Amino acid sequence: ALSAPDEAKLLADAILTPDPEPEVALRRGRRYVPRLVRAKAPAAAPAIRKDSAYWVTGGLTGLGLEVARSLVGRGARRVVLSGRRAPSEATKQALTALEERGAEILVVSADVARPFDVDRVLEEIDRRKWDLRGIVHAAGVLDDAVLLRQTSERFAKVFAPKVEGTWNLHRSTATRKLDFFTLFSGGASLMGSPGQGNYAAANAFLDTFALWRRAQGLPALAVNWGAWADVGMAAALGADHAARQAGEGIGQIPVKTGMNLWGRLLGQQGQVAVMPVDWNRFAQVFHGGSPPPFLDRVVTGPRGASAAPTQLAAASTRVPIEVDDAPAPDLSGLPELFGRLVRAPADQHPAIIDGWVHELVLRVLDFDRAKQLDRTTPLLDVGLDSLLAVELKNAMADGGVDLPVARLMTGPSIAIIDGLVASWVAEHPPPVAAPPAARAPVETNGATHETGPVAVHRPTWEQVGTWRPNATAEAGSAGGNAVMTHIGAFVLGVFAILAAYVITQIGTDGGTADGSPGVEQAAPAPASKRRR
Repeated sequence: ALSAPDEAKLLADAILTPDPEPEVALRRGRRYVPRLVRAKAPAAAPAIRKDSAYWVTGGLTGLGLEVARSLVGRGARRVVLSGRRAPSEATKQALTALEERGAEILVVSADVARPFDVDRVLEEIDRRKWDLRGIVHAAGVLDDAVLLRQTSERFAKVFAPKVEGTWNLHRSTATRKLDFFTLFSGGASLMGSPGQGNYAAANAFLDTFALWRRAQGLPALAVNWGAWADVGMAAALGADHAARQAGEGIGQIPVKTGMNLWGRLLGQQGQVAVMPVDWNRFAQVFHGGSPPPFLDRVVTGPRGASAAPTQLAAASTRVPIEVDDAPAPDLSGLPELFGRLVRAPADQHPAIIDGWVHELVLRVLDFDRAKQLDRTTPLLDVGLDSLLAVELKNAMADGGVDLPVARLMTGPSIAIIDGLVASWVAEHPPPVAAPPAARAPVETNGATHETGPVAVHRPTWEQVGTWRPNATAEAGSAGGNAVMTHIGAFVLGVFAILAAYVITQIGTDGGTADGSPGVEQAAPAPASKRRR
């Protein structure tokens, strides 16, 4: 086994050696990196037992209620639904319809973040002599804000159902013979999501917990769902939000399709992701055509600046964007704003910058393209909030201008932003190339964006070499400790800090069936005991 000094040297080498990988795991002298890979859902769904009971948390609204419908449709005749609030009239009607199909529905008001409530639900199940065989943990809440405006209270609110609820469910059912223990996680923990650092971290706990629980020999599956159509938290944000995401390559999951996939995944263990994403477009919008290594297996289009479009991509599917079709310099590799600047004389640059900023503001605020905003009015007065400020910052970065998000969150006017952009351009002048022959006009309609089919993916770890502290050091044995480094990757970095608060130890048991570094047999400490 590696000695402590050798492990320390491996860790130091991993940190100090230039490496494009933002996240690396060292296991017994082997180096692993995370990748998102395509996977297939099983062709058939595991059987649901008519004589058994199934518990859905968050089961009285939205996605949880759809799970209840799916369970009954698959043959379940005893379903337990819990939620913090009493069912609405619409929910009562839905439950009546399920009962008319022959199902017994037990509705319990309970907060799974409270151990007493979880035990109370289980006591009622036992009192009825129901055989509990499956749990679907679909409870969750949002409290969005950029990290600068996040607070411990906001984190605690989002963590309560996800982190504490998961632990309480595990603690109270660990000795029961369950067929499945499914955690509804989100794509935010894999890809990040502006303004949702607390939500991403809470879901990342679910992902890690599922792997840990599986290592205990207990059933567990975390599903990183993308946005759902018609139900769930994303649907509640409205059509404008869905349109913006469509422009970024992110689609929505139809309820029928998603529930069919969920049923087929019931027998799976570990972690899977179900997301309808056009990965090439996603990489272009969020990463300038140069996706992070984690997406290497799913992004198939051209990489780098050569992938950049020569016009702004409409974030709202209702907004067309003008494209200058005049003869231009060779813009290969240039961001969009600089492409406009190099084809125009210097005295036109202020007007070009102003027009570009105005376009982006209209796009982010989802205003009509023909609308003219007062250049001196603070954007806070016309609807810019902290989340939209992050979106504006990202859109400007795609065009070649990287302004501090904190500056944009103050809601400056377009005129002030024009000055900030002009200063950036002056400090980062674009190269000028000879113009090519005139080209044909480019047509854009801004009408729709393809976002890719609803697909199943699996996060995994791939071995990419070996690391040794010296030529004679042993690679280690199955009992060796693990060295994990989380470098860069802002959202994942936040999770690493939070995970240290929730999990007592992360290590290895010698690897898992899917090739991922193993998780040591040490239980996460219950978060409920550490809350003030």
